[in-house]
Amino acid sequence: MRTLKKLCMLMALFIIGCSTSNDLTIGLEDLETDAINAEETFGANPFEQIGPFYQRMRTTYNLQNNMKLKDIYNQLNQTLLAYNIEVKGSNNDSMPNEIPSYFLADETTLLSIIENSALNETAKTSLYEFMQDLLNYNGDNYDFVLAQVYKYESETINNKYLTSYDRQVILSFTSLVKNSHGYQNALAHQANEDEDELEDQDWDISVGETVVYLDISLSESIQEMVQAMYESFKGL
Repeated sequence: MRTLKKLCMLMALFIIGCSTSNDLTIGLEDLETDAINAEETFGANPFEQIGPFYQRMRTTYNLQNNMKLKDIYNQLNQTLLAYNIEVKGSNNDSMPNEIPSYFLADETTLLSIIENSALNETAKTSLYEFMQDLLNYNGDNYDFVLAQVYKYESETINNKYLTSYDRQVILSFTSLVKNSHGYQNALAHQANEDEDELEDQDWDISVGETVVYLDISLSESIQEMVQAMYESFKGL
């Protein structure tokens, strides 16, 4: 019994020694670390490279007026091969969506695209609700939103009611969201700011930008994805 008491006392002292008042307080300052480590916690997105690739191509397109479809195709194909990513088609029928302008897109446009897609009903509901959350998060802390995106990715990966195509669409979309143009601008701005400024960056994504990412993610082949990316470069 004495030995057990001693062990308990030692354990209590160890816990007290390792804990501080800062450890017991979780605020927005902790969300940055949460967002960085979230992918390891929740599981890696197999389509993670879609978002960074899109932003690289968008930057290149803005710098080079002579970029062609084949240039994007060759580089996307290399990226997919390097990371063992396969773009698959669905087994469901879908209806083409006419998007007159990304600048004119609204939430009705967003809903129409999802409803006419080849996603199953579970995926349609899940993705639309997530997009609504993203738009409602505007003005919230970036790291808080990114933590929610990682959580949603984990739920998607483990959702047994989704097809492989459903997961491909949703996880490609989340990768594009995490590497959004607004977020890249914020990171560039943060590079010249002190550490306190990093906590004050707000999430900002438009309906038009969301439609762009959805249009790319719904692609059922590399050719479709390249075409969607190329059209978005001209439209944004």
